[in-house]
Parts: sequence; C-alpha cells; structure tokens
Amino acid sequence: MMRKVMSVSLAVILILTLFSGFVLAQSGTYVDPPAAPTPPAPPAPPVLPPAPVPADWVGIPMLDLGELVLRVGGRSAILNATVPIGFGSPTLTWRSLNPNIATVVANSPARVTPVSVGNTHIVVSFTHEGTTYYDSCYVRVLHSDAVATPRTGGSHGVLYIFAALLLVVALPPLFRPSFER
Repeated sequence: MMRKVMSVSLAVILILTLFSGFVLAQSGTYVDPPAAPTPPAPPAPPVLPPAPVPADWVGIPMLDLGELVLRVGGRSAILNATVPIGFGSPTLTWRSLNPNIATVVANSPARVTPVSVGNTHIVVSFTHEGTTYYDSCYVRVLHSDAVATPRTGGSHGVLYIFAALLLVVALPPLFRPSFER
C-alpha cells in the first residue's frame, strides 16, 4: 500500500512539474536575465550648409530626395537622378563629400551606404557644353538603435529532465500487479 501511495504522489508531482513548465513557457515570464543597458543615442548632428561645390557649377534639380537619413549598420538607400530634357544622356558622376560618413556606388540608380555617424552630401554632376551641372542630397547618418528583443521560453530543460525522471520512477509501479491486499 505504501508503494502505491508513493507512486501516486510521484505521479502527481510529475503532472504538476509538467504543467508548471508548460505554464512558464506559455506565459513568457521565465526569461533569460536582461542584457546590460544600452547607452542612449547621441543627439542628431547639426545641419550642414549646402554642398561645397566649385562656384562655376550650376545647380539644377535632378535627385528625387533632398535629404536622406540612414542608420549605421542599417540598409543602404537608393538615389535616382533624372537629367532634365535638353541635356541628352550625359554620363553622371556620383561622389560622397565625406566617404567616412557615407559612400556611394555610382550605378543607375546610385546606392548610398552608411559608414559612421555624421553628416555629408552626395553630389551628382555632369558636364554639358563646357558647363558642369549638379544636384546634391544632404545625408545624415545616425546611431543604430539597439532593439532589445525579449527572449521568452528561457531554459526549461531542467524541468523537462526532472519530469522525465519522475516518469521513469513513478509510473512503472502503478502498472505492476499488486499482491498486497
């Protein structure tokens, strides 16, 4: 009789252990310890004056954006340039005025990639009949925002190993024929 009571008690403990592991897994309260706090992002850099280009260059609207905000470690951005009618199909020259802040790969369209925090201009230019025409896009590169993603589910392995051991110990005696009466 004592063996039967012990087996039933162990079976109840097993069921409670499995249930508590399931509840913890579903509630998300059993999480890994929080990571160290991330420092706040510095304020946005100040606005730069217009792009410093030679005085004889003529500014015309070609770019689809006047300002571009990127984040360090974030995605690159695409800049399209449309040459006004009457200039034919000139070869466009793309450059970053500060490649330490953002780089540009001269394709059609151009790809701007953030490098480090700061401000710069991306300038596109072409020459037609001896005159250089340009347009620029002001680029601000900010700190990447560290997003803390909660990790739920934690490590429930210990609970499940304990439950498996209880299963092996508690259930076999329940199904053995009892000769005690």
